[in-house]
Amino acid sequence: MRKRGVFFSIIAIMLVLILTIAFTPLGHISYKDRIPSISGRINAGNNYVKSIKEGYFKSAVETSGRGALVALTLLVNKTTYLPDYGSVNSTFIELMINGSVNGTPIECYLDNKPLAASDCMPVLNTSYSVMRNRTLLFRLSQMENASRDVLLIETEFRKSMDGYYARLFQDSSTGPWGVGVTVSSNYTVDASVSHWNISQNLTVIVPVEGILDPVYLVNASFNNTIVRSNSTVWDAGNLSMLVEDMKYVYEPTAPSFLMRLYYNLSNGGGSVSGSTCCGIESPVNPNRLNIPKCTKKSYIDWCFYNRELYNCTGGMLFNINGVTTYVDGNKYIGFKLDLNHSVVTYNLSASDLAAMGACP
Repeated sequence: MRKRGVFFSIIAIMLVLILTIAFTPLGHISYKDRIPSISGRINAGNNYVKSIKEGYFKSAVETSGRGALVALTLLVNKTTYLPDYGSVNSTFIELMINGSVNGTPIECYLDNKPLAASDCMPVLNTSYSVMRNRTLLFRLSQMENASRDVLLIETEFRKSMDGYYARLFQDSSTGPWGVGVTVSSNYTVDASVSHWNISQNLTVIVPVEGILDPVYLVNASFNNTIVRSNSTVWDAGNLSMLVEDMKYVYEPTAPSFLMRLYYNLSNGGGSVSGSTCCGIESPVNPNRLNIPKCTKKSYIDWCFYNRELYNCTGGMLFNINGVTTYVDGNKYIGFKLDLNHSVVTYNLSASDLAAMGACP
């Protein structure tokens, strides 16, 4: 009995010791061991937040913005010009963030079907896609999933257009060959040991080169892609090559890319209303048009397709020696320029010009 008592006493003491150790705070030894892992977790979160702010968010706006510009020109081609800059801006923002126009997916507008939901659904269930899986909301949701699955960090971006402020613009900072996109929003990052609430405001410049010109999409029997000319010195020879390629040059009296989306080509009956910072223009190659060779227009795109004036200045038109011809099948049949473009823009001399006179 005495041996049993001793045995049970030892067992009881051991249990008390085990329980005491188990429930006693480990003090500075435990926290010292945990500090490196906590610090590493915070550093990982900081680096992740930095990568979003300086990299991924900007990249998402750039790629979604470019896609929205392409979609916007296709929409103009399929429907009509937008009425004003405000409509261009609001339509672009909805396309970039949500991939829709007035709440309807852009794919439905471009599929030659009525805009009833029942007619739109078959389109959405196919591989035909313009902005689907290319919107800003989609790209940010991809980052949410990746951060959760790979880094075990919870990221939450805004889930609707109301959570974003955005604006489309052109000015001296973008120049004629880009458009600016400003986006502001808030998002949160939770790495368990630390939490970030971020407000971000950024501006990116999206290039317009490589995008179809809406003026040609609507008015011409062919499409013309915006490509900048490398020429900076002009004469009749370089002008001839420009007409052949139908490339674009900067011209402060011409409309900008954004102005072309709402067909602001008028010079107001004589006073220039182009874009000083961002005007672009291309010569129209008459050999690609099915029009009479005696058409009395200046063959610069925004002058040629201007609905209000027969040329840019209302003044005389000139044939260009070495460029203009009136022989069927030759280049460039019926090509003409107004005085400002021939002398000022393209540096042609008096010997290069021939008054149009009576058309042959």
